[in-house]
Amino acid sequence: MQQIGTVERTDGEYAEVRIKRQSACGGNCAGCGGCGGREQVVKARNKAGAKVGDTVALEMDSGKVIGAAAAVYIVPLGVLAAAFMVFNRKMGEGSSILASLAVMALLYVFIALASRKIKNKYRLVIEKIL
Repeated sequence: MQQIGTVERTDGEYAEVRIKRQSACGGNCAGCGGCGGREQVVKARNKAGAKVGDTVALEMDSGKVIGAAAAVYIVPLGVLAAAFMVFNRKMGEGSSILASLAVMALLYVFIALASRKIKNKYRLVIEKIL
């Protein structure tokens, strides 16, 4: 995944870079006015030694992005379905639904705690100054 941005502030090994958020729908934001087109400031590792005002290319391994998306969206749905099947054998349908949702909520708590420990693994890197 590559993004282009402008360095706003540097702080040792890291820099704050203003980027335009990429939309998941292909960028036709005039059609829906949804998620794209907004700017945000991100913290990136300043591998290229960029200075304030530089236009830079930011990189993150696409595999890491896909893995993070799977951990947040796909895995919890699979856990929800599996928990429901297990609980449904031992409880009524209503109780199974509640118990499955509780298991999924615990999984999200685990994901949130784990993400704090590995956040630098998923950080953008300034690869080059444009």
